Amino acid sequence: MYSEPLSREELITILKEKDKLLSHKDRVSLLGESIEDITDQWKNPLISIYNSANNLQIKKILGLVDEITFSKELDNIIKNTDFLIQTISDVASFCKDSKYSGVLNLNTLINKVLSIASFHVESKNIQITTRLDSECFVKCIENELMQVLLNIINNAVDVLKAKHKDEREIIISTIRNDNNVQIEIEDSAGGIDKDLMEKIFDKYFTTKGDKGSGVGLFVSKQIIEENFGGSLSVYNAQKGACFVIKLPLYEFINQENIIGSSQ
Repeated sequence: MYSEPLSREELITILKEKDKLLSHKDRVSLLGESIEDITDQWKNPLISIYNSANNLQIKKILGLVDEITFSKELDNIIKNTDFLIQTISDVASFCKDSKYSGVLNLNTLINKVLSIASFHVESKNIQITTRLDSECFVKCIENELMQVLLNIINNAVDVLKAKHKDEREIIISTIRNDNNVQIEIEDSAGGIDKDLMEKIFDKYFTTKGDKGSGVGLFVSKQIIEENFGGSLSVYNAQKGACFVIKLPLYEFINQENIIGSSQ
């Protein structure tokens, strides 16, 4: 059956929908990687909560519960419960399919990302160092910026793990420059080969073989440049690759619509 050729507008709509699906697929893939590590790490606080509750119950039966023991075990339960609640909240922020563009406290958002990434990082014996500037606010979609940061951090983890480096470190910095803020994510994996540097943001390009989809950095660049009016680039620093995200600083008069401004 003969069909009319698609118009330019229809083609653009189809391509946009395709890119939206790629972005969603990438977020689902990232979440899958994180959940496996989160599940393993949740065992420790849950066991600690169980042991504290069980210890209190046994000592109560034996009439051995004193005020010091009670306070100590209760503090342990509260501390570990707070940790679990915060993790659930951070994962929920990442999962929500929101297109609401709000004003974000960048340092708060980075800490949210690290609360998710930390499970993946710690299991690989990698040190994360943060050098965050004074509070910076940007206007963007929270879960999409989280997606970009997690993509870059997880890629750094994979490279550090593959290269078996003795010094495994990821440094995350925020730097205010005039009307912009720069987020720099640098690893100690030795850098990117020159012949790969120009292809690193290409769609479907991956160095992970069958394990990689090649959409992560491509999608990340699209989000930063097309959705947020910023830029995403990479260069080889002294110890390894350094990804640089540049975003416009948000200037506001009042505190309305600020996500995480009080955290």
